[in-house]
Amino acid sequence: MILATIVTYFGNRHWTWRDRAWGRMHREYALFFAFNAVGMAIAIACLAVSHYALGLTSPLADNVSANGVGLVLGTTFRFWAYRSYVFRHPD
Repeated sequence: MILATIVTYFGNRHWTWRDRAWGRMHREYALFFAFNAVGMAIAIACLAVSHYALGLTSPLADNVSANGVGLVLGTTFRFWAYRSYVFRHPD
């Protein structure tokens, strides 16, 4: 996961958000890593709610809740967080 986060950071910095001003790399990376962890926690929380609170324990339900709903919510959160806090647009 750590290696994937490092590769993803550089991909986002040099490709997705290349038009944004460069900030301090250690600040950007720390925020990127933290927001990545929150995005992953969102997917796990969706799985936990589906599995334990709603009692949907089939493999299909687990897959839909974690990789369907959780992935969409986590990705949406990451995009917002990266745009708003990590790779900020200069004012």
